Amino acid sequence: MSTPDFTAVAASINQRLAQIEAAQTAAHGAITAATVTAVVAAVAALLSLGGVILTAWVARRNGFIQTRATQQLKHADFRQAWINGLREEMARFLSLTAEYVVDRAKEPEVIESMAMILLRMNNRDKEYDGLIVALDEVLDAAQDRLVGKTYGEAAGDYLIICQRILKREWETTRIAMLEEPPMWGSDIRKEPDLSAPKVRMPRHLDTRGPSLAPSDSGTADVRPSAKKQGAGTTKPKAPPSRNRHSSS
Repeated sequence: MSTPDFTAVAASINQRLAQIEAAQTAAHGAITAATVTAVVAAVAALLSLGGVILTAWVARRNGFIQTRATQQLKHADFRQAWINGLREEMARFLSLTAEYVVDRAKEPEVIESMAMILLRMNNRDKEYDGLIVALDEVLDAAQDRLVGKTYGEAAGDYLIICQRILKREWETTRIAMLEEPPMWGSDIRKEPDLSAPKVRMPRHLDTRGPSLAPSDSGTADVRPSAKKQGAGTTKPKAPPSRNRHSSS
């Protein structure tokens, strides 16, 4: 019986182990390459999706900014037209009252101009009450009924208030034009202030009776008078019965 060659057997085993190790290395490399390829593909897909989202967001933002800038320009145009109209009406009122001093036939035009000024104003404006006082004083001075002031002094006070109002409104328009449009449009639509304003008007326009005259608090009583409430609905009283008098 021959003795086995252990050296050859060991060499065969080592060769087989080397083949197995090489196969494992090759398989691991293939798995790693496939994993890297999948990760790269996923990252590329995410970057592509992110690029699409970013492009859409930038386009939307640019569109909003363009729209907002257009709205600001349009609003500034409307506001400037309002300021111009208010300034012209304020000057017209003063011119009409100067003519009214010598020509009483100008009274309807003076009253119309006064009403136009107030219709262009916000009755919550901090200068509103002062403007009403100035309008009344100018017209009282033109009617030679103002005590303590001449027509020129009343007109000067009126012009000072008008200058303050016009200057403030112009500054408001200028600042609004310089403001950078916001990123999103949350501030474009604002709920209007629907709270009831105080009712105040010049004495020369208060033609609806004493119930609307300014009270001690500076505001007017807007409740209709009893005469107006019953207008058209009050029935004439029946004359007293003669039988009743005779029985008493």
